[in-house]
Amino acid sequence: MNKLFEGWKWGGMSVHNVVSVKTGRAGMRIKGHGNTRSYQLGVKFNGRSQMSYHGVSIDFTPGSALFLPKEETENIDYVTVISEKGSGVCIFFDSELPLPREPQMLRDIGGECENAFLRLLNVYLKGDRQGSPELMAAFYGLLSALFQRSVGETDGERRDTRFDGAIDHMKRHICDAYPNIEHMAKLSGMGEKYFRDSFKISFGISPLQYFHRQKTEYIKLLIADLSLSVAEVAKRGGFSDPNYFSRFFKKHTGVSPRAYRNYYCKKL
Repeated sequence: MNKLFEGWKWGGMSVHNVVSVKTGRAGMRIKGHGNTRSYQLGVKFNGRSQMSYHGVSIDFTPGSALFLPKEETENIDYVTVISEKGSGVCIFFDSELPLPREPQMLRDIGGECENAFLRLLNVYLKGDRQGSPELMAAFYGLLSALFQRSVGETDGERRDTRFDGAIDHMKRHICDAYPNIEHMAKLSGMGEKYFRDSFKISFGISPLQYFHRQKTEYIKLLIADLSLSVAEVAKRGGFSDPNYFSRFFKKHTGVSPRAYRNYYCKKL
């Protein structure tokens, strides 16, 4: 079950609670502090928990991120089989668009992603907990870091190497409004429809969604350059309309470009 973001639809997310978990009985502490009717995303820093979740065996090992779907009842089939004393962070959140109904996991998330979990926890404990821009910037920053890690693992382990040319084309044309799907299909030696279908099978998202996420990461790098105004960032990112640029960035990060800069680039 080493996967994450497969079948995710991004939109209108909100964080309800962020909990520091320090217990050997995985799940019990979480259920006592959160809401099983929210989606859950957690990280295991140390210790190991093996559990059965609706009949699905989950081995939650250190350095792993685990997603659990929203429940419709408090009476869930969630049994800890093996547990070791450990620590982690659990996030309870919701989304306007439905997310998968099955558990998902990403192993070996790396130090950057682990720090992103801690950063979110610190923001939640110190600041406004009602969907503030700072909280949502930290949350979407975490999701972005996990997504980049997930794509990296997919690139090295699962992705069809026929997509190398298409991915390279996206990077070289990151400032374009849209990727040239027809050209990328030819680079991959496929027909356009087969390319779209095969790409989504390999990455879990469409070529356009992949391009937009890569473009968003590129814009974040530009925003981090404090010598550039937000208008200059928009121009360098290939946006002629500043208002559309702001709408695009907020759609993919949850906050405006200016709010992202004010929090992420100046306070951290």
